[in-house]
Amino acid sequence: MRTTKEVSDRFLVFDRKTAFIPSGEDGEIAVVYESTVAAFLAGLHARVWESAVDFDSGAAGYAGTMEELKVTLLSLLASGAKDEVIARRVGMSERTFRRHVATIMQDLSASSRFQAGVLAARTGLVDLALRSAV
Repeated sequence: MRTTKEVSDRFLVFDRKTAFIPSGEDGEIAVVYESTVAAFLAGLHARVWESAVDFDSGAAGYAGTMEELKVTLLSLLASGAKDEVIARRVGMSERTFRRHVATIMQDLSASSRFQAGVLAARTGLVDLALRSAV
């Protein structure tokens, strides 16, 4: 992810030949088949992208928050609670919770939730002695 101070309207360029641009306040889209315009917009995007900088989530304070969330979710999983209960407890939808679990499994290179729990315990992310207190 990159961030920039440049602000521009949203647009989509397909194959540098067709562009989709906003057409008014009501959310309508205009399709531009002029390849010169599409190429210009693609070049504009490239210039803005080059001037952008990588987004550092740690500098914004999100890295620690995400790690805390991961530990909380792993602890609740280790407690044996159902997905619906865990999601409600941490204030997120069940779908969002499952997406976080999938990310945790990927981060731990686990092929199952059980394996993720074992790996989390081995690496010290979750203290199994505390699971009944969660």
